[in-house]
Amino acid sequence: MADARDTLLLAFDKGLAAHPAQGSRWLFLNSQPLPADGRALIPALACEQGFRPHFLALQKAGYDVAPSRAGETGFAGAMFMLSRSRQLNEVMLSRAWDAVGPGGVILAAGDNNDGAKSLRKYVARHCGAVESLSKHHTIAFAFARTDAPNPFPAQTKPRRGGYEIAPGMFSADGPDEGSRLLASHFNDRIDGDVADFGAGWGYLGTQLLQTAFRIDAFDSIEADHDSLQAARSNLEGLAGETRLGFHWLDVTHEPLPAQYDWIVMNPPFHEGRAAVPALGAAFISAAASALKPGGTLLMVANRNLPYEAPLGQHFKSVTVLEDNGAFKIIEARR
Repeated sequence: MADARDTLLLAFDKGLAAHPAQGSRWLFLNSQPLPADGRALIPALACEQGFRPHFLALQKAGYDVAPSRAGETGFAGAMFMLSRSRQLNEVMLSRAWDAVGPGGVILAAGDNNDGAKSLRKYVARHCGAVESLSKHHTIAFAFARTDAPNPFPAQTKPRRGGYEIAPGMFSADGPDEGSRLLASHFNDRIDGDVADFGAGWGYLGTQLLQTAFRIDAFDSIEADHDSLQAARSNLEGLAGETRLGFHWLDVTHEPLPAQYDWIVMNPPFHEGRAAVPALGAAFISAAASALKPGGTLLMVANRNLPYEAPLGQHFKSVTVLEDNGAFKIIEARR
C-alpha cells in the first residue's frame, strides 16, 4: 500500500529535489526503510531513527543508521518523515536547517493527518518558495537552505512539573491519567529487582524510587531512544542506593536484560493511530518470561482492552485492584 515514503521518492522523480550526487551525504530524520525503487538512495543516507523496531528494520536492510545524529553537519541535503507531533516536526525542520550547508535542499513528506499542509505553510511563511506535490493522501515539499540564519526557532528541552520531556514522546504534556492511577498503588511491598517495561520518559520510575525504598535494582526498558535518555535524566537524582539500568530494547522481540521480582508497566496498544491490543498482550507475555518464579506484574490498562486471556495464560493468579470506569489496575503473580 502506498504511503508517504512513496511520495518522498516521487519528489526526487518530479524534480523537487535532485538525486544525491555520487559521494554526497543526506541526513534522513525519522527514517524508515524506503520502497524497493528507493534502494539507490541508501548509500547516500545517514539515517536517524530512535524507535527501536524501525531502527532494527533499517539496520537489517543495510542502511547507515544511528539512534541520534545530533550535532552532525555538512550534509548536502536533508529529508524527514513527518511525525504526529507538530512540535517534533518543527524540531526536525530546525535540525535539518542546521545540518545542511547553504544551497542544499530540505525535503519532507507526511500524511495529511500528520499536519503536512500546515507545516508546508509554516515553512513558506519563513522561507518563501516551497515546492510541493500530493499523492496517496500525502504531501511532499522541498525548499532551499539559504545562507540566512536558521528561521525555525530552536526547541529547548521542556520541563513539565519538574520532569524532562521532549516533543513527540508519549504523554509529552505530563503524566497521563493511567500512569498516575498505577503510581497510586505503589508502596513498600515492591522490592528487590524491579523493571518498568515501556518506561517512556520515566514517570513510573520516579514514583517508585520515591515510594518503594527496598528496591535493589531498577531497570527502565524503552523502545524510544530519546524517551530513555529523558528517563535517565529524570531518575538519576532519585536513585539513592538503588542500581539503575537503562535499556533501549523492543521488549516484544529482543532478549531482556535480567529476571525480576516485580515489573510495572503501562503497555502501549497503538501502532500509529491504529489500536493494536496484541501489542499489549505481547508486553504481558514478555513480562511473564522476565519475572522470577513468584514474581509480580503490576500494570494499568484501558478498561475495555481484552487482556484477561493472555494474563490468565501466563500467570497463576490475576487480581483487578481497581477499576475506575476508564482504567483498571491489575496485579498478576507468576
